[in-house]
Amino acid sequence: QKKAALNAAQVYLSYTKICAYWENHDDSRVIGERFVDEGAMLAPNTPIVSILDISSLTAVIHAIERDYSKVLMGQQAVITTDAFPGKTFSGKIIRIAPLLKETSRQARVEIKVPNSEGLLKPGMFVRVQIEFSKHDSATVVPLKALIKMSSQQGVFLVNTKDMKAHFISVTLGTINGKWAEVVTPKLTGSVVTLGQHLLEEGSPILLPGTKPKSQPPRVPGDKHLKQSKK
Repeated sequence: QKKAALNAAQVYLSYTKICAYWENHDDSRVIGERFVDEGAMLAPNTPIVSILDISSLTAVIHAIERDYSKVLMGQQAVITTDAFPGKTFSGKIIRIAPLLKETSRQARVEIKVPNSEGLLKPGMFVRVQIEFSKHDSATVVPLKALIKMSSQQGVFLVNTKDMKAHFISVTLGTINGKWAEVVTPKLTGSVVTLGQHLLEEGSPILLPGTKPKSQPPRVPGDKHLKQSKK
């Protein structure tokens, strides 16, 4: 009878222990969220904590209709986040939605991101770059240099002969986070990247490190002052 009571007590004691098991015992897990406080009475099947495996995460992006055909399974991706400036993470596309949402005209794309250091956390906002094609010797301009004039997108180029800014309409190709490829026309010269919204076609401009052209000397007597006669 005492042994039976001991066995029953051991069973009740086991109810106070919380254990979690997973297949790969070598991998570590983290507690993502706690649902109860210490000392709380629990009913059967009450969730206590959520346990997460963050050794590998999934980044989710949405491809627009124009880029959908360029996104391929297995493509490499570069991931950055504001939480770690200057640091990049590599990833690979593992799933592409077979349809686009009617409301947004975008398709869900999932990217597997190894996270062995545990730096990335679920819920973080990230930026993803996927290289669709590579163009050698391409002409690129800073994205901030682009401006619209008369419904045309272009840039202001500086003519060093007359030191004036001239608007050039451009056709864009690949657009990166900070740079845009100019397909046509071929650009040569200095591009205005700051304050171009204040310029007009033919506005005079002064390049950094240069001095304004000196005015021609005045010839004495080129102005005649009239004196009033008394």
